[in-house]
Amino acid sequence: MRGSPLLRVLLVVVALLAVLWPLRSLTTHRTEEPPDISQRAPAAQSSVRLVLTSTTVPFTFEISHLGKTIWKGEATENSVAREVKMTFPSEGIDLLLDVRWQGEKQTAVKLEVTPEGALGDHPGQRRADVREAVNTAAP
Repeated sequence: MRGSPLLRVLLVVVALLAVLWPLRSLTTHRTEEPPDISQRAPAAQSSVRLVLTSTTVPFTFEISHLGKTIWKGEATENSVAREVKMTFPSEGIDLLLDVRWQGEKQTAVKLEVTPEGALGDHPGQRRADVREAVNTAAP
């Protein structure tokens, strides 16, 4: 290798400084003020239709929302339905579904959630499509 070691060190420092400016601008964290959710009007209670369908009967189930049980029961048919009153904001809801079957069989369950004012009830209002796959394992 040729050249002065001092010159090499100087070139490395210049190269690192040239990379530092774009790297700093890319990694600088700028925080924006989050929207104040306390000023938003709370969502009103509305009617939500729940339809629970299972491939195997009988089964017991419990559906919870925000830690509160909204529907619990035992079904002897493949499909059961119920209307519940709850808040359904535009960003959606989180439901916890606990289903138990008798015996050791392969089973599947589907929960359909249709809020009041979904497409079909009043054209022009919002449509609610809820589809999600849930993977479970035996305990």
